[in-house]
Amino acid sequence: MTQPLSNTAAPSCPQPNDPPKTTWRNALVQVIAGGTGGAAGIFACGPFFYFKLYAQQKASQLHNPPAFQKNPLKWFVGVPTLASAMFPVVAFQFLANDALRKKLSQNGTHELSPAEKLACSVGTGALSTAFVCPQELIWTQQQTLQGELDNQMGEKAPKMSAKEVIQKIWREHGIKGFYRAGGETMGREMVCASVLTNLVAEYPLLAPLMGAALSQPLDGRKTNKQVDFNYKAPLREMCKVKAFSGLMIGRIPIYLVFMNTAPLVNEAVKRALSKE
Repeated sequence: MTQPLSNTAAPSCPQPNDPPKTTWRNALVQVIAGGTGGAAGIFACGPFFYFKLYAQQKASQLHNPPAFQKNPLKWFVGVPTLASAMFPVVAFQFLANDALRKKLSQNGTHELSPAEKLACSVGTGALSTAFVCPQELIWTQQQTLQGELDNQMGEKAPKMSAKEVIQKIWREHGIKGFYRAGGETMGREMVCASVLTNLVAEYPLLAPLMGAALSQPLDGRKTNKQVDFNYKAPLREMCKVKAFSGLMIGRIPIYLVFMNTAPLVNEAVKRALSKE
């Protein structure tokens, strides 16, 4: 999932007298604040990620539905990995979006049109796939494998670590395994970035709802393919009701919580780091 970028105006042209140190420091503050906000937002959404995954698996595995984890601590399996991976992802999104806007505006010499801003958001979302797809695959597999172990061994089941999941994926599928459902992930990220980076500042409730609803079918297909490496289904499956499984109890709450947590943490960190 993408971190909202609220700077919708075209980037200003650096002044000749601006010292390079200040420019680099501002960029560093932006990266740290954005990354911290994104990681905090993921932690706040932890349970809803599990609810979404459970609902999507239940809808796609009618003959072998997963057991619901009643222990709240199990809802956070893999969340630290997901949150830590979100830091560089969000940092990259800030830098990529800013770079694309500077390029289109010729370093701030003219105001970007809404279409140009949208193009920057789409490009940022597409580029983010290189980071987002592997991290979500690892989290999805970690949750799935942990659930299978718990069903087999109960309370005695060992904890499935991210390292073990990575080794398993590499051993069985190689490097391409980490980009399972890459097309669906890219499409979803493009939708999310387009909606969130252009509407969230003006419509803090509408933007998350739109982003969740529009990207849900792609996200559901992405989840199914990352849970089961043998999953195959026609694209028309995304038009069926089951494609929206997990929307109400997972994806919408994730967007709403993330959008109300990440920006607050982002601004708080910025203020703390910007103090002289």
